[in-house]
This record gives sequence, structure tokens and C-alpha cells, in this order.
Amino acid sequence: MKRLQIISTIFIAFLFLAVTVSSQEKYPTKPITYIVGYAPGGASEVTSRVLSDAASKTLGQRMLIVTKPGGGSAVALTGLKSEKPDGYTIGLLPTGAVTAQHLRNVSYDCTKDFTFIMQYAYTPSGLVVRADSPWKTLKEFIEYAKVNPGKIRYSTAGPGCPSHLAMEQFTSKAGIKCTHIPFEGTAPSVAAILGGHVEACADSVFWKPHLMSGKLRLLASLDEKRIGFASDVPTLIEMGYDITPISLLGIVGPKGLPPHIVGILHDAYKKAMQDPDFVKVMDQMDMVFSYRGPQDFEKYILELNQQLPPLFREIGLQKQ
Repeated sequence: MKRLQIISTIFIAFLFLAVTVSSQEKYPTKPITYIVGYAPGGASEVTSRVLSDAASKTLGQRMLIVTKPGGGSAVALTGLKSEKPDGYTIGLLPTGAVTAQHLRNVSYDCTKDFTFIMQYAYTPSGLVVRADSPWKTLKEFIEYAKVNPGKIRYSTAGPGCPSHLAMEQFTSKAGIKCTHIPFEGTAPSVAAILGGHVEACADSVFWKPHLMSGKLRLLASLDEKRIGFASDVPTLIEMGYDITPISLLGIVGPKGLPPHIVGILHDAYKKAMQDPDFVKVMDQMDMVFSYRGPQDFEKYILELNQQLPPLFREIGLQKQ
């Protein structure tokens, strides 16, 4: 009798293991929804869509891109965190969503509510002035600002955006005061410098066509690296201003996503980064490849979560 019970127990254990392995091998068995917190046509949505299309070739299932604009991705991520962690709903985690939880009340916590899959890119940004401005170099810009505190107005896509954080760190370390003029998005921010409503613009490379046409002048890259199409212009860091650039686009799922599903998604998306269509889009949009795997991506977000509060206090940004 005992021997029969032991055999039965072993049989059930093997059966359970077989079912578990089988279920893991079958993922995915249906289309996967990918939520983006921005409207169609922007860098976040376009890169997400093209990268997901490439990943679908490996996954063997369609990727359904769903856009849920609002609150700098707050709407999208609030919805994502409530989804079942079965690998059939994932989404985009952008810089704005990470900084937002330190600036206003949101219904998610980037460090607790999500499973990290992969970081794949960031958007380069720079400090530009009009071509007819008196400042041909960053040194001249600083010299003017020192004797004219607050007179240089600079536009950004909004409070707490990557270029705003970079500029506030820079002006603090340079010992100058400039006046921040925030807009709701990059397009109006660039329009402001073109229209002469501000003296400078610190924003992502939406201003590239106007730089190439000779209407604007680039004084510095606000990133860790020089901007590809303007590699002759150094970064703020190279010029001695030890800032911490913050810019990212990554992929996350709801908290509790099983490790084997994370692995499958990660491998498919990492392979997709080499897809010719994705490489072409990244080049067209002047995006920068920036890869971090699941563990490194999570570590980076946790570190940012610690760095942002003192940085915001230093530059006078308070939670609303």
C-alpha cells in the first residue's frame, strides 16, 4: 500500500512538472497588447510600434499597440499596473512617468508596481539659440548670464522633463540664473525660440531641421554623449559641468510577471533592436540605442528614484 502511495505521489509530481513546463513552452498563444501613454506619431509611439512589429516575428504572435495619452503616461501606466501578469499586456515606461511620481500625485509607483523587461533607447536633447543671437559658444552664453541674471529665458517641453532637469543642474553648477519657460510639449517649445519669445530652447532634437537650415545654433548636448548629427558640439559634461542626464524609453509589465515570460519577451525585443526597420526608424528620429536588461533596468529605475527627490529640491521643484 505504501509503495503504491509513493508511486502515485511521484506520478502526480511528474505530471504537475510536465504541465508546468508545457504551459511555459506555449507562451505566447495569442496577441499581446502593448500600451503607450502618448498619441500616435511621436517618437515613443513610433519606436514602440516598429520595435514590437519586429519582436512579433520571434514571438509568433501579433503585437497590438494601444495608445492611452494623458498625464505623461500616467493614464497608461495606471491601467497597466492593474492588468493580469500573464504576459499578454505590457507597456512603455518613459522618463516622464518616472519623474511624474515625484512631482504630482499619480496612481502608480515605478519601483513597486511593474516588472522590468528592457530599456531600449533615449531621445537626445540639446541647448539651442537663434542663429542671430549674440552667443556663438556656451562660454559666451554663461558670461552674459552672469552679468544679466534671469534675463535669458529658455523653453522646455514642461516642468521636470529631461532637458529641464539638465538645464537646472547646469545653471546651478555654472553659477548663473536663467528663467525657465515651460510649454506643453516639444513643438511649442521649439516654436517659442523660432518666434523670438525666448532666448534659448532646451529640448529634444525636434529642432534639428531648424539647426540644419541655419535658423538655430547648438551650444551643447544635454546628454552623456554628443548628438550624432552634430558631433562637433560637446556635451555639458565634457565642458566641465557634472550633470546627471535622465532620459529613457523602456518596456515593463504588471508586477508579478513570471520570470520565464520576462525572458521570452526580453529576448524577442532585444533581437528586434537589430531589425533593419527599427534601425532605420531610430536613425530617422535621431534616437539613441540604450540597452539595459531586466535586472539592470530595474536597478537604474531604483537609483533614479533615490536621486530625483534631492535633485528636485535643489532646483526648487515641489510636488503639486
